[in-house]
Parts: sequence; structure tokens; C-alpha cells
Amino acid sequence: MDGLVSIFVSIAVSFSSSDSKISVLLIIVLSKLVAGAISMGVGDYLGTQADIDFAKGERRREAWEVEYYLDGEKKEMIEIYTNKGIPEDVAKEVVEILSLNPKGFVDVMMVEELGIMPDSESQSAWKNGLVNFISFVFFGTLPLLPYLIFLIISYAAKIPSNDHLYLFLIVIGITCFTLFLIGIFKAKSTETAWYKSGFLTVIFGVIGAAAGLGTVELIKYIFPDVELN
Repeated sequence: MDGLVSIFVSIAVSFSSSDSKISVLLIIVLSKLVAGAISMGVGDYLGTQADIDFAKGERRREAWEVEYYLDGEKKEMIEIYTNKGIPEDVAKEVVEILSLNPKGFVDVMMVEELGIMPDSESQSAWKNGLVNFISFVFFGTLPLLPYLIFLIISYAAKIPSNDHLYLFLIVIGITCFTLFLIGIFKAKSTETAWYKSGFLTVIFGVIGAAAGLGTVELIKYIFPDVELN
């Protein structure tokens, strides 16, 4: 959704420029698409890697404490369970059983004490970054398709390619339709009515686009001599 909305805003800003040509629009927006995709991919990679490093560090710390300060760790776990409403005698029995397996005990402490899920360390930073990159490129390319197709046709037929009002209207339709589809797919995992999820996704996308365009118009109003292409 990030790529879809942000690239749509870039197209809308370029379209609002009175002297904008389709070729110029494509150059500007494609450069933003590539830069945005790389930024999102790298950001996801760095964020995931930071989570992995943090989880591994906490596991080493918990493993050390279990090995050298087991009684203290048992007390912590008993307190956690009693705070959840488990009777103290039952909590003690459960903790004693868990502590018989040091590795399993560390796994439980990672979840119960730190809120770190077991799969946090097995994530692939590269995979997450690549998925985010591809997702941004895919969804960001959709609003550009009408312009790309028209530019190719106009170049082959040697016809002018400056008037693109109808293309922009098609872009609006593609963007809203894609947002609606994203909402439908999201509804499958949230038990929300598909039409409600679809319309909400469109609404939030429109709000995001309006905020971006509103910011541009505000800058134009404050600095009327600034050209935003």
C-alpha cells in the first residue's frame, strides 16, 4: 500500500504542473519509485536485523542467568504466573518442571518475561527486505502502467503525448481498485466483511493521498514561486 499511495501522490503532483509532459512525469516518478523501494527494503532489512540481534542478545543473557542464577529465574517465573492468577503452589510446580530442561526454560522465559517470540531469531532480514522491496515496486508500478503503455504507443505512432487528463483519471481508478482489492485480501485474516475492509482501505488510502497533496498545495501557497515537479 505504501508504494501505491506514495507513487500516486507523485503522479498527481506532476500532473498538477501545467507544463508537465508524460516523459518528464515518468522520469520523475520512476526515480521516486526506485528510491522508495530501495529505502523500504533497506529499512525493513535493518529493522529485522536489529530485532534478530536483540532477541539473540536477550537469549544469551537469559541462558547465562538460568545457568548461574537458576533460583532467581524460578522466582521471576513464579511471580509472573501468580500475577496471571495461577495459584502459587501450582506455579511452583510448573516452574520446577520447566526448569528441568534449561533450553526449554529459556524459551518460556523469552516469551513470558520479555515478550519475544521463539521465531524472532529465525527471521531472515534479507528475505523481509526483499519482500518489502518487491512489494513496493509492484504496487508502485500499477499507477504508472497507463502512462508507460501510452508513452510506448505514442512513441511508436509518433503522436503528441502531453495531454494526459484521461490517463490520470485511469490512474485514479486503478489506484482505488487496487486499494479495494488489498482490503479484500486483508479481510480474509481479520474476520471483517470483505466490502467493509475494502472500502476502509480505500478511504485510508485516499486520506493518505489527500494529506500528501494537501502538503504540496500548502507549500505552493506559502511559497508561490516554488516549482514542485
